[in-house]
Amino acid sequence: MTLVDTTTRLIANNLEIAAPLAALFVSWILYGILGKRFLGADDDYWPAIRNRLLPLLDRLGATSGLYAKHQQSKAEFVGIVAMDEEAFEVELEDAGFYRNPLAAVKRSPSGWKSDGSWARRYGRIRGLGEFLRSIDVPVAGLIGRMLGRFLAATGDVFARRQLHVTIYTEQRDGSTRLHLYAHDEPNSLNPLTAWRHYVGKAWSAKKGVRKMRDVLENQEIAYTRP
Repeated sequence: MTLVDTTTRLIANNLEIAAPLAALFVSWILYGILGKRFLGADDDYWPAIRNRLLPLLDRLGATSGLYAKHQQSKAEFVGIVAMDEEAFEVELEDAGFYRNPLAAVKRSPSGWKSDGSWARRYGRIRGLGEFLRSIDVPVAGLIGRMLGRFLAATGDVFARRQLHVTIYTEQRDGSTRLHLYAHDEPNSLNPLTAWRHYVGKAWSAKKGVRKMRDVLENQEIAYTRP
């Protein structure tokens, strides 16, 4: 039995413990080590990183149940936006979304591989973010800066839910069409909700589609629903 097999069996048998630990680890990497400044519209290197990293995570998730490929359903279809992907990502960032680089590999009902994954997290615990951001970090140097970045992002990390939108890009007759799919679910980064997220509890395509269409209308982005 290989190390990967042993690891996946251990995770599968302790999912309620492994999910919060994984969420905390990913949150620290994304918000403590990197910071939100690396999760915006200008950071278009993430798809290349995802293509290299996610196959390994898929292998791990295939037996652990903690992470796996996901086939999106027609119920998650939001609509089609006739816009360049980079311009659309700027609109997403303006609406409060951040890149969700470690989200599971997704394919559309047509079999297309996703080109982008973004999430807007909400349902924050009242006062928690303000309290943690007010803490005077007692550690200097690099560790102190990382801890400061992490504490500044606790509103996202400890939010209860997230609106998750996935982008599929289609090139047709020299123009770009973005096919959008969305769902609403427990926050994948929050250690308190990670297990519910990974096992698909309180997951809603209908709510996600409605919320994402509201985002498009608020950003005055035209879309079609063929």
